Amino acid sequence: MSWQDKVTLLSGEKIVRGQRRERGHMGQTEILPFTITNEKNEVVGSGEYIEHTQIRGLQNSCTLRYSKIDGTKFEEFWEP
Repeated sequence: MSWQDKVTLLSGEKIVRGQRRERGHMGQTEILPFTITNEKNEVVGSGEYIEHTQIRGLQNSCTLRYSKIDGTKFEEFWEP
C-alpha cells in the first residue's frame, strides 16, 4: 500500500505532488509536500509525506500528515 492510498479522497478529488526536498547532512529525510484539489482544481487540502532513514541501522520510518478545509485531519506513522 502506498502513502497515496492512505489519503481519503472524495469523488473528484486528486493529489497534486509538490517539490520534493531533503533534510539532513546525508539527505536521510525526504519530504514530499502535496495539495488535494477538487474537480474545479480548487485546493481543498494540503499535507506532507516524510520518509526518514536512520543512518545507524538503516531503518526507515514514514509519516503522513494532511488536513482538508472541511476539518478533516489525519496523521499516521509507520515503518515499512
